[in-house]
Amino acid sequence: MRRLLTRGAVIVACMAVLATVIGQEPKEEEGTKDVKAFMRTKLVHSQRVLEGLTLEDFDAIARHAQQMALLSQDASWNVLETQEYYERSADFRRSVQELKLAAQKKNLDGAALAYMGVTLKCIECHRYLRQVQHVEAPAP
Repeated sequence: MRRLLTRGAVIVACMAVLATVIGQEPKEEEGTKDVKAFMRTKLVHSQRVLEGLTLEDFDAIARHAQQMALLSQDASWNVLETQEYYERSADFRRSVQELKLAAQKKNLDGAALAYMGVTLKCIECHRYLRQVQHVEAPAP
């Protein structure tokens, strides 16, 4: 009986270790985690802009557009040092500025259109970054 309990305890312990190992996310470099957290913050502000648009809360739209503009000037934003990346970042900032101005003018249609422009800039830039990373990735 005692041997059965010991075997059961060993099996349960092994299963617990296995579940822990399987449940862990792959380890990332610290810089990658920081960039992901930074981009997640940008996404939260973008979602708050959308919420502001749906509620016609122009103060929220302007405030979160301003936060996105500030994020785009942070050192963590500069994940690539190419002329195209700098131009894309400048385009993003211009789009966010248009969004903020439309909100300040209480122009819902203008703000909604500007938000679409901001969203497209995000999508295009992330696509560009994936393409650059694909090209720079070493062959297996």
